[in-house]
Amino acid sequence: MFDHLESFFESLYDRLFGRPGDPSAGLSSPPSEWDSWELDPEFFRAMSRWTIDHPETTLDRVLDNIYAGIGNGKDLLDLIPDSPFPARSLVTALGYLVKIGASVSRAKSEVQKFAKDVIQWVGDVQAVFQSSRSGTFTRRTKKNLAKMRALIDEICKWATARLNDGRWSSIVNGLSINQEIDEFKSRIEGARALFLDLAVINLAQGLDAIVREIENVRKLQQDQLKNINDKLDAQMQAEARRQFLANMLNTHTVANATYDKQGKQPCDANTRTAILADIDTWIHDFSGDSQNFLWLTGDPGSGKSAITASVASKCKDDDTLWAQFFINRNNADTIDPKSYFPSIARQLIDHMPDSDVALAIHGALQNKRTLVDDISIEQASKLFVDAIEVASKLNSEKAVVVVIDGLDETDRSRLSITAGIFSELFAKLRCRNAKVFISSRTEDDIQKPFSKAFDVRHVKHIHLDTSTQASIQDVSYFLAKRIGDIVENNDLNWEEWPGIERMQTLCIRASGLFIWAATVVKFFQEQINALGRECLNDLLDAVSTDGMDDINILYEAILQIVYKGRKSDWEFETFRRVVGCVVVLQEPLCLAEIENLLDLRQNASSERVDIQRLVRRLRTVLVPGTDDINDKTIPRLHKSFFEFITSERADRRFCINPDVSNGEMAMQCLCQLAGLRDKHVSLSKNYSTQAMGSLPPGFGYAIQFGSWHLVQGKSVMSGMAIIGRSVQVLEPQQLLRFFTNDLRCSRPLSVILSPDRTQIVTSQDNNTYFWNKSTSEPVHGSILRHPGNVLSVAFSPDGKHIPSASNNNAFYVWDSQSGQTIGTVFEGHTNWVHSVAFSPDGKCIASGSQGRTGRIWDSQSGQSIGTPFKGHTGMVFSVAFSPDGKHIASGSEDKTVRIWDSQSGKPIGTAFEGHTDWVRSIAFSPDGKHIASGSDDETVRIWDLQSGKPIGTAFEGHTNWVRSVAFSPDGRIASGSDDKTVRIWDSQSTRLIVTSFEGHTGGVNSVAFSPDGKCIASGSDDETVRIWDLQNGQPIITPFQGHTDCVQSIAFSPDGKRIASGSDDGTIRVWASQNGQPIGPPFRSHSEVRSVALSPDATYLICVSLEDSVRFWDLRTGLAMEISLEGDSRDLTAISISPDGSRIAASSMNGTVYLWDATTHRLVSPPIDSPIGGFKSLDFSSDGTRLILACIDGGTCLWNSTDGKPICTSLSSDSFLSGHKEVMSFNMKDGWRSGQFEDSLLRWLPSDDPNSGVWAYVDGKVIGGLGGGSVTIIDLGDIVPNQSVSV
Repeated sequence: MFDHLESFFESLYDRLFGRPGDPSAGLSSPPSEWDSWELDPEFFRAMSRWTIDHPETTLDRVLDNIYAGIGNGKDLLDLIPDSPFPARSLVTALGYLVKIGASVSRAKSEVQKFAKDVIQWVGDVQAVFQSSRSGTFTRRTKKNLAKMRALIDEICKWATARLNDGRWSSIVNGLSINQEIDEFKSRIEGARALFLDLAVINLAQGLDAIVREIENVRKLQQDQLKNINDKLDAQMQAEARRQFLANMLNTHTVANATYDKQGKQPCDANTRTAILADIDTWIHDFSGDSQNFLWLTGDPGSGKSAITASVASKCKDDDTLWAQFFINRNNADTIDPKSYFPSIARQLIDHMPDSDVALAIHGALQNKRTLVDDISIEQASKLFVDAIEVASKLNSEKAVVVVIDGLDETDRSRLSITAGIFSELFAKLRCRNAKVFISSRTEDDIQKPFSKAFDVRHVKHIHLDTSTQASIQDVSYFLAKRIGDIVENNDLNWEEWPGIERMQTLCIRASGLFIWAATVVKFFQEQINALGRECLNDLLDAVSTDGMDDINILYEAILQIVYKGRKSDWEFETFRRVVGCVVVLQEPLCLAEIENLLDLRQNASSERVDIQRLVRRLRTVLVPGTDDINDKTIPRLHKSFFEFITSERADRRFCINPDVSNGEMAMQCLCQLAGLRDKHVSLSKNYSTQAMGSLPPGFGYAIQFGSWHLVQGKSVMSGMAIIGRSVQVLEPQQLLRFFTNDLRCSRPLSVILSPDRTQIVTSQDNNTYFWNKSTSEPVHGSILRHPGNVLSVAFSPDGKHIPSASNNNAFYVWDSQSGQTIGTVFEGHTNWVHSVAFSPDGKCIASGSQGRTGRIWDSQSGQSIGTPFKGHTGMVFSVAFSPDGKHIASGSEDKTVRIWDSQSGKPIGTAFEGHTDWVRSIAFSPDGKHIASGSDDETVRIWDLQSGKPIGTAFEGHTNWVRSVAFSPDGRIASGSDDKTVRIWDSQSTRLIVTSFEGHTGGVNSVAFSPDGKCIASGSDDETVRIWDLQNGQPIITPFQGHTDCVQSIAFSPDGKRIASGSDDGTIRVWASQNGQPIGPPFRSHSEVRSVALSPDATYLICVSLEDSVRFWDLRTGLAMEISLEGDSRDLTAISISPDGSRIAASSMNGTVYLWDATTHRLVSPPIDSPIGGFKSLDFSSDGTRLILACIDGGTCLWNSTDGKPICTSLSSDSFLSGHKEVMSFNMKDGWRSGQFEDSLLRWLPSDDPNSGVWAYVDGKVIGGLGGGSVTIIDLGDIVPNQSVSV
């Protein structure tokens, strides 16, 4: 900008003053008779000093002296002050001009005026320079002063030359004198005008100020922009960090490892006060002698978890609790030590988001991403110690507390290593406000490493000794208070029951053991609820006997009392199966989920066992707390009861064998998976979320832990399970030994578990469903599919969008250019959606449903606006907006037309009655005053919008149902009928304008006028679209062919160049109206989906199908992604994504394996030909380094996932199908046994190859890929042989 301005002003000066040496600047000048001089800042500064020092010889006074002196004949040089007068040369030059004026009278006045103007101008410029600050334009002005000086000098030289050569005084030259004088006067006047105009300099000075202000503003803007950019950069960096940390940590963390989620109850009020006070003092002690760690130990049942929960609860209230991890044997996720430190790191980050804590953890994981893979001293140091140190420094005035409960419940195989890592951390923390609280039993695997590293400078140890006076007093207080509550609630007399003496006996029996006291109190209350108060004395006597202080004897006594008098073997079997299920559960399940998983029946014709009733009877040992028992109740076992019930100390009728319970859970989980396939078949007929219902309770557990239960206690961890007494091993052996060139499997079901284990994705045919794992309910709005039969389509006013209605009770909006769905499915109707229409402004969409309702939707968000329009008593077949968008008309099965207020949804007036059969179609006239309706009574009617009365008689002529009506722009009406014709009517006279348009070979379901009203389009049951000339009724071009089923709906684009058609073939097509050529491919989704895979960050899903190859779906928007994989990816049957998301792998029907880079979507190696065939499972190893392909026949191939190079191949087709392999059989009585038996419910065929995976055959269905959170379920009845297959 500034360069352009400088150039402008330079050209301005050049134009005004000429360039030095330019001929236009004047004649070449002779040497001057005065010294050279400059007109520059130094000259003006010198003149300023001179004026101050010599006020008597200012420029104007010197010039006045020259005028007077020359007039009196004085010598010019004598009239000019001597040096150092700065303007001597200038005044000398001007003096010669004055002499010209004295010699040539005609020039005298101009000369004198010019000389005065020059002096005045010099003075003004001098003043300007004195007040001006240096800037761009001022510098430019100073530079051009030299040109001003040259002009003054040249005029003076030119005049002096004329004076010296005597030309103006020569009579010989008299003829030219007048001409030269006129030229001289002209030059003087031009220069004088320039000198008088100071605007240029003033403008320069003003622009200097403007430039300075602009520069100031620009600098401010640059500073602000830099600040904004810095903030944006910081926000982007923070968001990138958040995303990175989420990707790295979320799949390695346990979200529910808190005291409240794990059902840990804090201590009762006024109990454990001394210990809690001691712990509180430790937490708030930041002195140099305070320890960073506190280790709380105690015997089973001494109340460690209650104290730990109390500490966590109080610190949470004080905002000093930064992280907590409650390890629970009944939750498999919490006992895996590799999740301990990542989970705590996640909580530390969440406690103070975007702080230095997050930066520290982010830096550690950036440096070493494998840090999260498993527990190690390095992981503990970086994610735990360093992070806590940073948090402590940020929060130096308060404690930073981390609570870890039940360390002894860590996976037994890893407890020693885990405890050793914790012990190495004792001396690492330095900040005194960092407080780590750990509770555990004093087991050898913990005691040894802790004792070795124990130092009182770093670790405070508190042991809960149940024999101490404090423990006995605490338990006695608790027991007395709870017994007192029973006495008060049941209106008893304390002195009679329990009585002082028996109360003292109870306290002695409790022996300081909280679990004993809590169990007795709960047992008393439950028995009173069940049997009444008359049982109290017997109960009290039973638990007060000698030896009852042993908690195991107490448990045995409780079970004996509950089952007193019961002799049925089935009742005890029910106990073992229900409690056994709770014993082996790997995550807590509610009673509804347990009941569904076990499906416990005495025989096939019996009703399910009422598990809620059983749990109520056993609440004392199965359910903590006092909440009501219902289907949402989660049973939990105290570790002491778990140890008792699984040991030989329990009566054999109650004793739980975990192997038997695991076998039953495996069998039931596999049956759940097999059953889901049938549910998906029914879902394909009912597409709406409402019709989906929910997954079977506990299904999420089945997919996650089914294989875990199956392989527990087995030496071989891969193989095939066969469920069913009547199924012989040879049957699945023959059925499954198919190779891919011999079969094509139809409708397989893919099931995957999201990486965070919160969602289940099931996919089959055209449909992919998302389910909430915890609730088993469908996730709203996350069904990826195309509707089955498209019943109605329309264009938005701008032609960019096409809504389509379907028999899936919902409708979609599509991008008319790309064919992609936009936003979410518009769901809310409870039955087929027959019609959709845009409002004139495109902001709303109206829909009519078979469920007798109409709805208004926001076209951008997909949200329903207001409540459904209710009033029709039959299906709503058609809806239309009035041209002004204020009204909506609807036609119904109830033979009426209704008008609705589009804003409020309220009906306007009464129904329009007159048709004698269903109203199939309606349309507004262009002026919005009339409505046309077409009916199954074979007529068309016109209605007055205001009165609701029919106008004239019905339009008669069709010989079958009228399926569609439309108004032309000039008010004519078109109708399409099942009689295979299109007719055009005059809306005023109701007469037929032209003969019927004939050519369709099936009923006409839809008609639409072009925007210019010159032609009409029709869609028919004959699977074609036709364009007709409105004047003569003749087809304009050949039928548009491409649909494979009835065309139900058509619509013109606003510009008339495109036609959209929707068909029962499940597609929408867009055609060029001029030539009938399809524009782009039809809008459709997958055909039969073969396999699905979810990215580790759960942002996208990959589906593969035999017909549509690979498709990527963005799970945040629900839209298909424009991504294609390199190479020929047809006929794929399995797909998988590596744990870190860097690789995508797929296998095809012919055994070819593909490995792509997930970022570039290019193959990392040429397609790999695998030598194994049949049903295959494809998966990455847990560390992501290997790609494993396993076949149902036991063959496996392993490749390096980085470069696709082979590692090893096993072609042992008899790996677990051969007869000589040792088969294991299972039944509920004997558990697992070697060999095959007729009473076996489940057989296990082990595999020699540990990579062959876990497979199952259940009720004619093959389940493959078990164990990785991703399975494929195939019904062998859906196998379609391509060649003859012998079975």
